Amino acid sequence: FDASGWHYAAMKRTGENATCPAKDMSCYFLPMTNCTPQPQKADKTYPNRTRVDHERYTSVYQFVTRTQQWLRKAVYESTKQISLKGPDCAVMHVRRADVVMHNDYSRKYFPVSAYVDKLALVNRTHEILLLTDDANAIEEAHEFYPKIRWYYLNRTRFRGSEGGWENQTPSKNPKQEVVVILTLFALAQRCDTLVHGHSTFSDDLYRTMTVDGRHVKRLRVDEGLQVFQKNNSESEKILQTALQKKRNATIKTAT
Repeated sequence: FDASGWHYAAMKRTGENATCPAKDMSCYFLPMTNCTPQPQKADKTYPNRTRVDHERYTSVYQFVTRTQQWLRKAVYESTKQISLKGPDCAVMHVRRADVVMHNDYSRKYFPVSAYVDKLALVNRTHEILLLTDDANAIEEAHEFYPKIRWYYLNRTRFRGSEGGWENQTPSKNPKQEVVVILTLFALAQRCDTLVHGHSTFSDDLYRTMTVDGRHVKRLRVDEGLQVFQKNNSESEKILQTALQKKRNATIKTAT
């Protein structure tokens, strides 16, 4: 954290719209300890583990993210927006936004069709919980797949990369963004299939979906492809062009 606080507890750089005066995780989660924090000191006597087994990770994650009562209630109320029951449904995570702005480590904007094609292989295209940071992806889903029952939260989203580099709060309301994230985690647990590209959010999503030990089918839209490359920085424009060609072809066929 810097002086402006954690960007999910206050606006990045400015520190505005803070969830609480501390501007850190304590705004949302119960204290991890009764000890007084000492930010300038670090205990380096623990083993240097670069990998943690799934069971231990899950236990630590669940302890650290014990939500305050107001947040539990907010998430519970938020989940009522979605009538999806499951379990034979799919979660589709379409990550876009600034992934094309990482130069040599840019990731690709995949069309919604690439995700749907993956789900078709496992017969999970009838009900889909769509998680995306791109308003265009929602319109794309409805436009090209009107017969699929799409579920998603009504929230503020940027279009494509218009939000710029690492701007995770399109609503300018950090508290609401956290409620949205935890709501999505709760809703995702209703489904038995996850399709996504490279994303740490998707990794955490999968851990949440499998926390009770149940099997979840995991599909990668970028399977077998080079995930990071400079050419991907042009994929937003390439996708827009490809979708317009598809629209034109549909109009031509109709006439």
